[in-house]
Amino acid sequence: MSVRIKNYPHNDLMSLAHHHVTTIREKLEGGREDGIKLDCMSALIAMAFAAEALINFAGAEKVSAWNERASYHEKMRRLRRKINISTDPATQPWLTLVMLKEIRNQLAHGKPSRSTARVKTRSELTAAMASPWDQYCTPENVEEAFANVREFRRLLFAAARISLGASFSSATGGLDAI
Repeated sequence: MSVRIKNYPHNDLMSLAHHHVTTIREKLEGGREDGIKLDCMSALIAMAFAAEALINFAGAEKVSAWNERASYHEKMRRLRRKINISTDPATQPWLTLVMLKEIRNQLAHGKPSRSTARVKTRSELTAAMASPWDQYCTPENVEEAFANVREFRRLLFAAARISLGASFSSATGGLDAI
């Protein structure tokens, strides 16, 4: 039996981001904050990957000879040219995409750092040990980023004339026999 399968990673990544956002909301509602910074970091990583997967999906659908391994900027340039989408880096959701790309790069290409600090309190120690992405790992920032990634998806699909339903992973043909 032959089955036609469409597997689009942006769906899984958006679901992963949604899972983490929901976990963060539930923890806050329950008055728990254990591991919430890690939940925030995971949500932001999932969103960064989802944004690039969305770009690759739209590019593969609309741009001939699409190269998903091209640089992020090259992919955006080709996509902008083909579907005529405005990407003002000083406005949302584009500001969020820049932030997510930066966080992704900091984590994916992690560089060890060493420093010396004089501290007197635990909060001073925490501040001295902060990683560059720590400032983004807040529930408020995650909520805003998730809304902006969803807006990016809406704008991207509208410009590319792709329906949301056409972007879902699916299988067709021969399913009745299974």
